[in-house]
Amino acid sequence: MRADERRAADLLKELLGGEYAPRDTDGAQGMHDFDLQLDGGRTFAVEVTTDTSRVDRAFRDQINRVSPLDVPGLTRMWHVDLATPGDGPDDQRAARGRVEALKAELPDILRQFEHAGLTKWRVPRSPSRDDSAAEDRLRGLGVQLCSSFDPDPDESPQVFFGDASLGGATGPSMIVDAVNESLPNKVGKLVNAKTAGAAEAHLFLWLNFAQEHKRGRAEAMSFLSHTGLDGLEPIDLQGIDAVRVAVDDGPSHAPDCRHHWPILRFDAHGWHDRQLRRSP
Repeated sequence: MRADERRAADLLKELLGGEYAPRDTDGAQGMHDFDLQLDGGRTFAVEVTTDTSRVDRAFRDQINRVSPLDVPGLTRMWHVDLATPGDGPDDQRAARGRVEALKAELPDILRQFEHAGLTKWRVPRSPSRDDSAAEDRLRGLGVQLCSSFDPDPDESPQVFFGDASLGGATGPSMIVDAVNESLPNKVGKLVNAKTAGAAEAHLFLWLNFAQEHKRGRAEAMSFLSHTGLDGLEPIDLQGIDAVRVAVDDGPSHAPDCRHHWPILRFDAHGWHDRQLRRSP
């Protein structure tokens, strides 16, 4: 099982009990990811997917390969927050070019900052006529913030990269959008599982924070913590029994997968919220 599948299986086991068994193994075609076998004998077929922007994922993978970046001539440690390039969530071509541009241009800019005695520089998202040449160059590289600190005596100065903070509106409709985009690609496997005898078929959808090209979707889960579920529109389940939506915070959920955000379920009776952190 993939790591995200196992986290989903662990979470459902916490919620519903029972045990899970992988199904999409050994090159099996058209199979759902796992069965959740409940203590009462019923079996739920589950398919797991993640609402991921391909360009955000590609860019972060490439940045992780070069971070931390060694830059000769620096005297301080630098942390640089980056926005993801590209015109849409599938524009993966932009990622490689941006990484190469950062490696080529950023060292010279940071050396100039140190020479001028600057230790921090925030780059406005929108250009203005008063922008400096450095701001124009950094904005073109997707840099939002550069900040520095003194290295420890036994450390060599390096540049570390982080995610730019994301602004903008969010709301319940973004969660519904994520489900409606994911469900058509997965429903066939789940309908087949019901035909083969599964008592119920569920799609499990993970949402991720810090995605430039799908911003606001995971953030909307925090929004629901304050507003409730009234703003969530119904979903056409297309023959399956339920959709579950949760925020994936990676391996830090292990071992008990308890969340700080809502754990949503949509079924024939509407939307429900089951937050494990509210359990006794």
